[in-house]
Amino acid sequence: MIKAIAILNGKKTTLHAVCKLPLKNYSHKDVRFTVELRGKNGDKGVKKMVTLLNANAPYDVFLRGKESKSIKIEKDIDVSHIKNHMEGGEFSSVNIIIKSGKKTRKL
Repeated sequence: MIKAIAILNGKKTTLHAVCKLPLKNYSHKDVRFTVELRGKNGDKGVKKMVTLLNANAPYDVFLRGKESKSIKIEKDIDVSHIKNHMEGGEFSSVNIIIKSGKKTRKL
């Protein structure tokens, strides 16, 4: 789930975005991988938000064997230079790319 809200501070507008991704390792082995967000095709607002959140991607994740964890990507993004920027919103469906070594999984 991704939530975003615009914060006005004088002439600067900052978008505070939070993305929570619930993950589960079904293996008994510890795993280390990276996660990158991808917007769904056809939704310009989601694509724009995901692009802004991906500025520091990929994000490193470590899960112990059989561990369930919700990772949180939280960011303040200066959007004052973006014409017609979004001022807030929430969406619960986003595509992700998981990579570990040469293996890639698109979800």
